[in-house]
Amino acid sequence: MIHYMSEESVLAIHQLTKQFGGHVAVKNVNLEIIKGDILGIIGPNGAGKSSFLNCIIGTYKPEIGEIFFKGENITSLSTHRIIRKGMSRTFQVPRVFQECTLLENMLTPVLHLKLPKNQLVRKASALLERLSIGGREHDLAMELSGGQQKLLEFARSLMLDPDVLLLDEPFAGVHPTLKEVMVQGIREVHKEGVTMMIVSHDLPPLYKLTNDIIVLNQGEIIARGNPKNLQNDSVVVNAYFGR
Repeated sequence: MIHYMSEESVLAIHQLTKQFGGHVAVKNVNLEIIKGDILGIIGPNGAGKSSFLNCIIGTYKPEIGEIFFKGENITSLSTHRIIRKGMSRTFQVPRVFQECTLLENMLTPVLHLKLPKNQLVRKASALLERLSIGGREHDLAMELSGGQQKLLEFARSLMLDPDVLLLDEPFAGVHPTLKEVMVQGIREVHKEGVTMMIVSHDLPPLYKLTNDIIVLNQGEIIARGNPKNLQNDSVVVNAYFGR
């Protein structure tokens, strides 16, 4: 089935549903993301936020629905094929290679590229410098703090110059100083034209980055709007804030 997708859209999601046995993790989600936007995704624990990202990037296959990326139906594609088409993501718990150096971590996504190694090394070093972990290329990832590992994973996600970047809880458990580094890094990448979807329980930094936020509850989008409107929405308050 072919669905209409506006020229401004980079990602279009139609009737997306994902189940695990009798549990519906994502339920009939319809969403269109305009190129260059930052979309915030909030909701209580177990709302389906990470499952939603996993469906988009191909880790989970939905029972129902379709996902279009830059006009192409990617619903049945594998994760590595979706990544090579221009999408990347980070994880709630950073998945860095602990016993590898920062530089080795950075080069992992680009090993298949037929580019001079010194060119890739320069790019990796520049990204690490940009996120305040420059000069540590030969340190092991395990030597970094949890927040620094999140910055490393964020930097690594940029090595393939993605068009769309999915960030899963980039601020959780991060020291306030590094949180500001993350916010600034996201702003800079956004200015370069990267479209982003950011899942976050930490609302203040998310509010600094976007006024376009959806609220998920029990796998469904129950609201979309700016922070002020969402905070005054009784459905959101009951679902998200537990009042």
